[in-house]
Formats: sequence, C-alpha cells, structure tokens
Amino acid sequence: MSPKRIAEPDHFPWLDYRRYTFSLGVEKGGVVFLSGETASQYDAATDRVVCHGNVVEQMRLAYEKLRLSLESLGGGFEDVVKTVDYVAPAGLADYRGTAGVRREHFEGRWPASTGVVVERLLRPDALIEVDAVAVLGREKEPVDPGWPRYERLTYAPGVRAGDLLCVSGFTGAMEDAAGQRRYPGSAAEQTSAAHDAIGQVLRAAGAGRGDVGKSLDYITPACLEGYAAAGEARHRFPKDRLPASTGVGINRLLHPDALIEVEATAVLGAPRQEIDVHGWLALDGPPAPAAVRQGQFLFISGQTAVDHRTGAVVGEGDILAQTTQVYSNLKAVLEAAGGSMADVMKTTEFITPPGLRGYRSVGDLRRDFFGGEFPAATGVVVTSLPRPELLIQVDATAILD
Repeated sequence: MSPKRIAEPDHFPWLDYRRYTFSLGVEKGGVVFLSGETASQYDAATDRVVCHGNVVEQMRLAYEKLRLSLESLGGGFEDVVKTVDYVAPAGLADYRGTAGVRREHFEGRWPASTGVVVERLLRPDALIEVDAVAVLGREKEPVDPGWPRYERLTYAPGVRAGDLLCVSGFTGAMEDAAGQRRYPGSAAEQTSAAHDAIGQVLRAAGAGRGDVGKSLDYITPACLEGYAAAGEARHRFPKDRLPASTGVGINRLLHPDALIEVEATAVLGAPRQEIDVHGWLALDGPPAPAAVRQGQFLFISGQTAVDHRTGAVVGEGDILAQTTQVYSNLKAVLEAAGGSMADVMKTTEFITPPGLRGYRSVGDLRRDFFGGEFPAATGVVVTSLPRPELLIQVDATAILD
C-alpha cells in the first residue's frame, strides 16, 4: 500500500495550520479523512484566532477549507462519502439555511451525513464544525431503500464507494399509517427504530449487520437513563460479528423529540477480525470488541481513561493524566492489531466541560504519541461520557498495511 499522504495546501490564508498537532487531512489507500473545520481565522487587529458570521456564513468558510484540503490530495467534493456537522446551540436556529451551502458544493452528489448539537465547540465563537471522509478513484454510489423524503434532502441514507459503506446518522423517528413522522416516547423504541433504519440501508446496499465495523451513538440526557436499550439493540448484530462502538452524551439532536442518533460504517466483502487486548476486562456499556479490522480498516471503540486491566478510571479531575491513559489504550489496541500510532488516520476527541480546563496541554501529548505525523482530528465538547468522572473520550480509525 502507498504511504500516508498529508494535506498541505499551498494557499490557506486563514491561519498557519502547521502550528497544530493535527493534519488538515490524511490519505492512505485512496481514503481521505478530513479534520473538523470551523470558520476560525487569524485576526491581526486582536492577535487572536476568531470566528465571525452566522452559522451559514461560518459553514461556507468551513467548506472552503475542506475544499482546499481535498484538492491538495487530488480530490473534490464529488469524492466525499460522509460528513458530520457538529452544531453549537447558538447556531441551531439558522441551521436549516446550511442546506444551501451543501447544494452549492455537492450539486446533488450527496454524501451520507450526521448532524448533532454539541455542548459547544472548542472555539467559543464557532457555531458549526464539519469533518468529512472521501474516497478517491472509486465511483460514489448513493444507497436509498426507496424513501421519498430523501428527494428533498441534501444527503443520502448511505453512500458506498468501493468496499466502504457509510450510513447516515438515524434517529428514532417512525412513520405512522398516514406517512407522518413521529418520535416514540421511550429510549428503547427510538433505539430500535434507529437500528431498523440502518438495517434497511444495509440491505439496500446488499450488506448485512455482520458487515458493520463501527457504530457511534449520540445520546441525549433524556435517553441516558434508558441507554441500556442500546445494548439490547446491539443483540441484532451477530454475536460473533459485533462492531466497534462509541457512545457520547450530547446536548440534544436536531429534532427536539429525538433521543438518540446512531451512525454506522460497514466494509463489504473484506476479511474481518475482532481485536481484543490481552489482559483487558470487558468494556463498559453495550458489548463491543476493542476494535474491528475489516480489510485495510481498523475501527477502534471509543477509548476513555479507564485502565482496562483493573476497570478503574485513571486521573480523576486531571485532563492530561486522563488523555495519557486514553492514548496509551489506543496504542495497545493498535499493537494488538499489528499496527502502530502511525497508522491512525483520524481521531475525534469528545471532551466534557470540566475537561476544558488544561485541555491545551493535550497538544504536547499528541506530539509524544504521534511524533510529527499527525492524523486528521476533530474536537468537540459534549454533555457527558459513559462515567461521570471521565473528561475525554477518543474515537479513532486507522488504515493498516
């Protein structure tokens, strides 16, 4: 396999991206992971990095940054198979207007997409952050079970490119006999409905639940008490083919009645291996392996500051100590899969509000673990993590040789 390539646009007028401990984008094996982009730009008058404008204006600038990163790697928006919109509460009122930005850039060649409302973004004046996945040199095929509502939306239920299938985030909406969408009141019903929708997209792509390598659950406060239902829903996956899993508590979802949103990634027709780390106890939450390898992809379950040899949380109240444990856990998983930190393509850091104190120190820690070859990265502030004492959880994907 060709070596990893880093996005390094010649023209990027908003700030010096080389100062940071992440790459704008990373490509390997034809797959591109793009870091989360906001409207951040350096303001010489105040000597600060700031974000200006409403959520539509900010999204337009974020997309311009994504475009330059893609083009530096030989790609374009026609290659994008998935986007995630992380929306700050202050940006929610005008968020519908961002559909116009997507129309401008995708021109009907829709990616899969997830949109969630986070507690806040790392930059306090940022209203939206967008990250993306693209596949170069493969035809992008939309996957639609035949749902008429997607004729007016700016994303597809799923997108396949080569053997990679990205499934959009699905909430627990159900359609009644009159075709009206409604949200059941219980977490169990909504979780079940979300997994039903994912199952229909998988079938439309000629895949099954056993092809899913990774699932990610976004859980609202109203759903947390009933989150055990997610474990029940995961019983629909074959017991010997459970996906890697990450779950985070968020402020709310785009629809106020939605309690949970679930997204999934599958790899079709590739050899599959569940990765377990010798000496680790079972993970918290719904059952999941430490990681799943499917072909070149390694999907790693969300890692926290839990020492999996004892089950105890390391560094309570200390973001640097917790992040050290998180990345040590990631390193152990990668080595168990025959890889290394150099194989990591993308990290997403979910931080709780107390974790923001001292979070800047995490940059030096990333240098220690990654050296100078940084993955793409996104960081957002969420409401809660699986245990109340946790300050950070990291979701990661690697591509192995």
